[in-house]
Amino acid sequence: MNAGARATIRRLAEDAGLRLSTEDRLVKHFHALVCVTYRTDFGKTAGAVYSVQRDDQRVAILILSLDGLPYCYMTNGFVAVFDQTNPGRLLIHEGGNPTFDLVAGERSAGPACNLSFDSRLDKPRVVFDFPSLLAAVLATGKTATQDKATKAVEVQTAHGRVLVELPRAGDPHGFPLKSLAMTGADRQSLAVGPIGTASAPAVDLLGVTRARIEGTGLPTHVIGADEAAKVHVFVPQGFGTNAAEKSAAGTFLALFARPKGNGGTTRSADND
Repeated sequence: MNAGARATIRRLAEDAGLRLSTEDRLVKHFHALVCVTYRTDFGKTAGAVYSVQRDDQRVAILILSLDGLPYCYMTNGFVAVFDQTNPGRLLIHEGGNPTFDLVAGERSAGPACNLSFDSRLDKPRVVFDFPSLLAAVLATGKTATQDKATKAVEVQTAHGRVLVELPRAGDPHGFPLKSLAMTGADRQSLAVGPIGTASAPAVDLLGVTRARIEGTGLPTHVIGADEAAKVHVFVPQGFGTNAAEKSAAGTFLALFARPKGNGGTTRSADND
C-alpha cells in the first residue's frame, strides 16, 4: 500500500472519536445516511437507504427505498411500517426500540450492517464503529492510492474496493470522516455519508408520533408486540410500484420535512 494512504487509514482506525454510539456520554448528537445495495437474482440493483439520528436519549431511524420512498420508521417506543398485504396502510406499534449496528464483519470479511426492531427492548441502540471498519481495511488492503488534493484514499482489499473521503476545511458536519464507501466483488455495496456531529440533519426524524401520522388521514392498523417482533424492516423489492402505496409513502415522507427557514446545517447547541 502507498505509505501516505496507509498512514491516513491507520490514523483514522486509531481515532476512538470515530466510534459513534448511544453509549457515548460525550457525543450525544449525531446523524448519518447509510445506503446498502445488492444485486438480485435477476441482475437488478436493490437495497435501502437508512437515515439514522441520535439526540441524547432519543434515536430515530427512517428506512427508505432507493427511490427515496419511506417504508419504515422507528424510534423510542414506536414503529410504523407499511403493510405489504394492504398497500398504503401503515402498521403501528407502541413499545419496543430499534437497534442499528455498523461494524466490521467476522475475520474482517467486509462490513456488517444490522438493523432490527425489538418489541421487548427497553432502550434503543445505535453503533457506528468506523475504527473497526477501517482497521479491517488496513488488514486486508492490497493496493492503495491517495488523491494529493483531497487526501481521499482508495483501497483495493481482498474483498473489494473501499473509498475513504476526508472533510475539507470548513466542513460544517464536524466529523473527521466525510464518507466511507465499500463495494464487494459480489456487487454488494455500502456507503455512509454525510456523517454529522455538529450539523443539523437534512430531515427531522424526531418529531413524528402516532398522533401526527393519524392526523394525515393515512390508514393505520395497530399491531401487538408479537406482530411487531415479526416486522420486516428491509424494503421489499417493488415497494412503491403500487399507486396507493406510492401516494401514501409521499404523504408519510412530508412528515419529516423541516419547516421552512429551519434548514440550516449547523446545530444551535454543542454536544455537551
